[in-house]
Amino acid sequence: MGVAVPPSPLTVPFATMVTMDVKDAIRVAMGRVRELFEEDGSRDGVRGLRLEEVDTDADGNWLITVSFLPPLVPGNHDRASTPDGSLTSDPISRTVVGVDLQRSYKEVEVGQDGTVKAIRLRPIVVR
Repeated sequence: MGVAVPPSPLTVPFATMVTMDVKDAIRVAMGRVRELFEEDGSRDGVRGLRLEEVDTDADGNWLITVSFLPPLVPGNHDRASTPDGSLTSDPISRTVVGVDLQRSYKEVEVGQDGTVKAIRLRPIVVR
């Protein structure tokens, strides 16, 4: 019978040794949203990408809320397509200060190892 020896730091994958700081988690979240929501490889699918909120959950995962505007309709550069495909032309449609009804809000869960664990529709709750 031998004594259990913990693994050497050289044999543990690098990602398991690193904890994400907030700036790195934001970069990962925004990059993944840009990658997933771009249309046809262009940047038209993600306009005005911006950071909205940062939080952590009980497991230490980062919860990064980002928002972006829907793509412009070709030939109608002043009108955007909403997620359901309808057109909107009111650029300042707001119900609450800080909430823009034209924007899509996504919550990105980023693990301490830098992996994106989930991307969820971020409901806007008014209290």
